[in-house]
Amino acid sequence: DVSGYDLLAGVTPNYYQRLQIKTSRVPVVNDGKPAGYRFTNFASRAADFCIFVCLMHNAYYIVPMDRVSTGIKITGDGSGTSKYEKYFSAWHILKNGSGEKQSPQGVDDK
Repeated sequence: DVSGYDLLAGVTPNYYQRLQIKTSRVPVVNDGKPAGYRFTNFASRAADFCIFVCLMHNAYYIVPMDRVSTGIKITGDGSGTSKYEKYFSAWHILKNGSGEKQSPQGVDDK
């Protein structure tokens, strides 16, 4: 965890996306029923994307950091009504940016 991101990922030489990785082992349970995964505490906004990992479902949500609020709730299988469900397994946005703006960062080879 360096300066608010966990990982650098790139698809072309000298350009990368800053990724923040958040994991949750099991979904929250309300009244004995699974209520989805909850993620909170986003102290830093330095990353370009946040990848939410739902371990029990082996699922990933790739969300542009400018779309992440102070806490999010997701199903873990892409079936819910949360505004974040559209990012279920959305790996393609790492290459293309958020769709509204691209934010690759240059890397100096020096």
